[in-house]
Amino acid sequence: MEYFMRYFVESDAVPTMGDLALIWATFGEGYTLLDGEMRIGETIVGALDIYTRGDGDFEEEVEEFEEYLKESDDEEGVARVKECLELAKMSIGIEVNFDPEDPEGTMDLLMPLWDWLFIHHPGLLQADMAGFYNATDMVLELA
Repeated sequence: MEYFMRYFVESDAVPTMGDLALIWATFGEGYTLLDGEMRIGETIVGALDIYTRGDGDFEEEVEEFEEYLKESDDEEGVARVKECLELAKMSIGIEVNFDPEDPEGTMDLLMPLWDWLFIHHPGLLQADMAGFYNATDMVLELA
């Protein structure tokens, strides 16, 4: 089953794939990001891709989420997500490769990257089958 997480970057200064590779490598021994493939040692944790405003894929993602927002009654959450989608310059998408025996462990491995992004590049994190998050809380649940 495919499972995606996306971070929508609102800041004008956006990270490059090279920046993300350097940051990923600081999280521990064997952490590598090469050609979008996120590894820890021999284990592939996920496939990372960057979409920028104007490349078509980015706009397609935004339009998809705007449709989901129409189904929510959470006015405050919807307003915050709409604001983020309007301000976002890019999204960083990861197709997560779960360890079938420890799916939560895989999510834990990705947390340092999300934390770094929240600190250095304001935005929101979207997780499939869950919703949108800021650095500390769920902003909007999308079922």
